[in-house]
Amino acid sequence: EFEFPEGASINAGVLQNTSITSIVIPQGVTTIGQNAFYGCENLATVTFPSTLTRIEGGAFSYTALTSLHLPDGVEFIGHSAFRECNVLETVTMTDSVTTMDDNAFDHCDILRSVTLSDQIETIGLQTFSQCKKLETIHLPASLKTIGNDAFQYCESLRSVTLPEGVERIGSLAFRGCGALEAVVLPASVKEISGGYGNDAAFNSCGNVTLYVKAGSYAQQYAIDG
Repeated sequence: EFEFPEGASINAGVLQNTSITSIVIPQGVTTIGQNAFYGCENLATVTFPSTLTRIEGGAFSYTALTSLHLPDGVEFIGHSAFRECNVLETVTMTDSVTTMDDNAFDHCDILRSVTLSDQIETIGLQTFSQCKKLETIHLPASLKTIGNDAFQYCESLRSVTLPEGVERIGSLAFRGCGALEAVVLPASVKEISGGYGNDAAFNSCGNVTLYVKAGSYAQQYAIDG
């Protein structure tokens, strides 16, 4: 176990590509720097301090974390922060998280369970792309935008209910979700990008059924498609 001394800063790349298996981040640390533990392929456990507010881009990419429980107070998850954590199965975050950047959990191959913050407004580009074991996800009422490729190739995803308030669904957002059977689209949706061709939001989704509100944009999209 590697334990940082009290008062330490977790700077960019501080232990990148090392063989550590466990770390304790001390109280007082507010930010884990970019790529701080990137490529630590044996890193399986992390103890976070209650003072933590930011996890910068790539901080835990390519590590061996199996579960992730972020402490209350974390507000920001950076670009690719947990990308290709290939044994990560569960993610739990509290409602303090307001920003989850692009590719945050991209290619987490066996991720099965995700509890999102009720403050997140955007699920960005490829945030959960190729999380092939993800079967269900509860989307928060705060959500407004689902970015391009956000859930592409989530091959086990069976149903999605978008909360009232979602306005935009990006192109290829659910591409290749072959097991997807049902998507509930609220009346608040104003844009589904990508049209009906190769860039369609629901491209290669097999026999998915869209459930829509009468008179809504989503209904017209379903009819035209």
